[in-house]
Amino acid sequence: MSENDAARRVRTKLKTRHMFLLIALDETRNMHQAAREANMTQPGASRMLNDIEDLLGVPLFERLPRGVRPTACGQTMISHVRLALAHLAHGQES
Repeated sequence: MSENDAARRVRTKLKTRHMFLLIALDETRNMHQAAREANMTQPGASRMLNDIEDLLGVPLFERLPRGVRPTACGQTMISHVRLALAHLAHGQES
């Protein structure tokens, strides 16, 4: 798959709900709490995170005994997700 195909795939498959889960995971560092904030079950949140990581082809969070921690790739993605959501909010306000 070319870089353009991979980028297009991410743009079409990554949903706002995925982005909100990534932000919740970053803020809470806990799968249960993030799932609650994203209005989903913990197993659903775990599946969704796995789907996002499969889509991107990299792990975004380390699973720890007492929570999760973003990887370097996760930190980068979270920064971009925050910017994207801020741009959406700004567009909505305009």
